Amino acid sequence: MSFLIAGLGNPGARYEKTRHNAGFLFIDRLAAVYGIQLKRRLFDSLSAGSGTVDGERVVLAKPETFMNLSGKVFAKLFRANGIDAQRCLVIADNMDLPFGALRLKKGGSSAGHNGLKSVISAIGPSFYRLYVGVGRPETTERDSVTHVLAPLTDEEMRVLSEAASKIPGPLKNLFAGNFEKACHEINCSGKSGKTSS
Repeated sequence: MSFLIAGLGNPGARYEKTRHNAGFLFIDRLAAVYGIQLKRRLFDSLSAGSGTVDGERVVLAKPETFMNLSGKVFAKLFRANGIDAQRCLVIADNMDLPFGALRLKKGGSSAGHNGLKSVISAIGPSFYRLYVGVGRPETTERDSVTHVLAPLTDEEMRVLSEAASKIPGPLKNLFAGNFEKACHEINCSGKSGKTSS
């Protein structure tokens, strides 16, 4: 049986290096580490690829819909790859975590994230989530939408790349069904932070 790892983001060059596209950035990093080539499938509104990782068939995907329609592609991915929500990890940005912090959890609400809300409406809430911290706006004048859609600085890109490099080891445990160990390794590997349930 396959394991699906999907990152959430918005398509197009305008959004490519923004906080809201942290999920896409992590998928690109995993694709490089795992040697998986992502191919755009315009008919299915996604970029995806698969390969064998630690004896597990892993599917990487980036929905090419906009964030609030992300869930539309999951039914297709599940049917095509024999996957269910128990074998699915969704990577998304989270403003309640410090920038670059990571948090792994299973199930729960969308915590106000429109991409996760769309995924939950499509497949239910029982999938794994990897939250990538993007912090809150430093000033009250900057609203949350402006914050998550602002371009990342070179230093911020470096921090996210470093955070992404930490997850292949813990994911090996997640593939093997050892969620608690994977959770401990990810949640204790960087800055601390909490997410809403």
